[in-house]
Amino acid sequence: AAAAAAPPLDEPPPLWLRCAAPPEELQAAGSPAAGFPSVGSIGHSLRLCKPCDFVGRGFCRAGADCKFCHLCGEAERKQRKADRRRAARAACKAD
Repeated sequence: AAAAAAPPLDEPPPLWLRCAAPPEELQAAGSPAAGFPSVGSIGHSLRLCKPCDFVGRGFCRAGADCKFCHLCGEAERKQRKADRRRAARAACKAD
């Protein structure tokens, strides 16, 4: 089988990388996710994050180092769970 060709180096980075702050800027600000309540919140505007179950309950122990989004509210968490269930049902019907 032929190997896939590497993408050209002059191609711009994917949108999700362009929207996130570069790591050097985050480190320079002295915080793992400057401007965000948690590291996992960085992809929130693009729905690339996963909601933190604990922040809504008031006891996320990881704080700013949490790998889950602290911007998603309870309604967002429930909506995404419903979306996953709908997608799973649709996949089962397709089979």
